[in-house]
Amino acid sequence: MNSEGLADRLREAERRLDGQVSEHQSLSSQVKQRHGDLQDLIHRQTADHEERLERAVKTLQSNAEQTAKALAAARAELQHMQDGAGDCEKRCAAVESKASSLADRLKESEGRLEGTVSRTVE
Repeated sequence: MNSEGLADRLREAERRLDGQVSEHQSLSSQVKQRHGDLQDLIHRQTADHEERLERAVKTLQSNAEQTAKALAAARAELQHMQDGAGDCEKRCAAVESKASSLADRLKESEGRLEGTVSRTVE
C-alpha cells in the first residue's frame, strides 16, 4: 500500500472518529437533557405526593377533632341522661315511700273507723 492510500485511510478513519465523537456529544447532551427532565418530573411528582399527603393528614386531623368533639358531646349527653335517670329513681323511691306511708295511715284510719263504727253499733 502506498502512502497516499494510507493517508486516505487515515483521513477516513479520522472523519469517522470525528463523526462518532460528534454523535457521542449529541447523545451525551440528549442523555443529560433527559436526565434533567426525569429529575424535574421526579421532583414535581414528589412535591405533588407530599401536597396530597399533607392535605390528607389535615383532613384526617380535622375529622379526628370533629369526632372527638362529637364523642365529648355524646358523653356529656349520656352523663346528663344518667343524672336525670338517677334523679327519677330518687323521686320514684320518695313517691313509693310516701305511698307506703299513706297506705299504712289508711289502714290505721280504716281500723279506727271500724272500731268507732262497731262501738257505735253496740
